[in-house]
Amino acid sequence: MGGIAKPPVSITLVEHRPLVIYLKNEKPLGVTVKGKEFRNYLSPNLAWVPVNGTLEKRGKFLVFTTLSPSAVLKLKLPLEKGWYTLGLCMKSSRSWNEIAPARVAVLTKERSYGGLAQVSTELRPFYYVFNMPEDGTAEIAIEFNGSAVYQIGCLFLSNDLSTSKPNGEFLKGEVTQRT
Repeated sequence: MGGIAKPPVSITLVEHRPLVIYLKNEKPLGVTVKGKEFRNYLSPNLAWVPVNGTLEKRGKFLVFTTLSPSAVLKLKLPLEKGWYTLGLCMKSSRSWNEIAPARVAVLTKERSYGGLAQVSTELRPFYYVFNMPEDGTAEIAIEFNGSAVYQIGCLFLSNDLSTSKPNGEFLKGEVTQRT
């Protein structure tokens, strides 16, 4: 057989959440999504508020140095009603077995979403899905439970990828502007 093998890859919504499939391949992969550009509400240039730590912006990364075991990085954003996907990558100056996991929370008017993020010395991706029950303000809070220097990047927040129903409709629609 002399052709190029095409691995079976798909993105499926499971229990109202996107399933992320990690691929390991010797050659670069190209991923093309047709029909829509995704709007990203996040950036390192927004008004992130450090609590019990210092914050520095380095290009596309936030560098947060904790000054106590209960340091928090916060951001408030006005958002419209709907489902959203929050994505970010984090790494720390200390290995995962030396510090407790960080907690990523998204607070809306009705509830709190999020979970733990086991950060290590390599950049790792984390994804969370949440619902804004109505137009209003959401607060993103990243709580750090150990003394370290954290790098946070790959910041992504979009309602173009999230849906309350597993119907695959999020890839259909007109092209939107990136911010």
